[in-house]
Amino acid sequence: QQDFTGTGIDIAVLDSGFPGVLTNPAFETLRDQGRLLGTYNFITREESADTSSSHGSKTFSDIGGYLENEFVGTAPGASFYLYVTEDVTQENPVEEAWWVEALERADSLGVRIVNTSLGYQDYDNPAYTHSYEDLDGFTTIAARGANHAFDKGMLLLTSAGNDGQSFGFIATPADAPGCFSIGAVDQEGVYAGFSSFGPNSSGLRKPDVMAQGVLINKSVSLVPSALENTRSQPAETLAASRNDTNWKIPRTSWGHPDLQGIWTSDDMRGVPRDRPAQFGD
Repeated sequence: QQDFTGTGIDIAVLDSGFPGVLTNPAFETLRDQGRLLGTYNFITREESADTSSSHGSKTFSDIGGYLENEFVGTAPGASFYLYVTEDVTQENPVEEAWWVEALERADSLGVRIVNTSLGYQDYDNPAYTHSYEDLDGFTTIAARGANHAFDKGMLLLTSAGNDGQSFGFIATPADAPGCFSIGAVDQEGVYAGFSSFGPNSSGLRKPDVMAQGVLINKSVSLVPSALENTRSQPAETLAASRNDTNWKIPRTSWGHPDLQGIWTSDDMRGVPRDRPAQFGD
């Protein structure tokens, strides 16, 4: 309503895959205007980000999706790089390294804002699983990379995680002070039990903010074609069962894509990338 469309802002979305982005009607305007700046799969070392996992397409739709008279994302005028850093076939700490590598590439391209609907704590090999003590914001590969990126002037929006009813605490990189981590509440503003909580093990309050992560379609619907590659059903019907922090940023996955509009106003074009401290105030 205030015309904060993200125009002139480059955003990198790091996730598990983006199938349908080159054909989905929800991204047609973005494609036609040349605002899909690049894709890359850091796992397979291929330019294509079209994997079997649609999680990235869904979170991306909350930010950049647009269907006239049907749906508008939180930053429909922004430009995007889409990077695959998550391997859904395994849980391995190398995924943290791929995530940091994607940050490095985004930084080299002048990207200011990074959206991540991923988090790491337990791994297939228990020897690599992070203890709560590891999640102090400075120890893990992902946290160290996040803090370095923040020091270089990048704003990293990251889901807190969905382990509120199991491990409990936030995962990494959300534990890092350099990450702006988002937890989930319901439509009444009440904490969503699945949302990971803080503080990190060094005592830093986390998540940094909360956003709606329950039935997120009621306020920011998922683009139907981003879910099913079809427009035969209304967005709310397709999104009605979605609940978690991955959808907040998008919930926190969906919750944090929702917050992209706050950080992608046209005013951001005047913010120097060498002044990250102002985002921490």
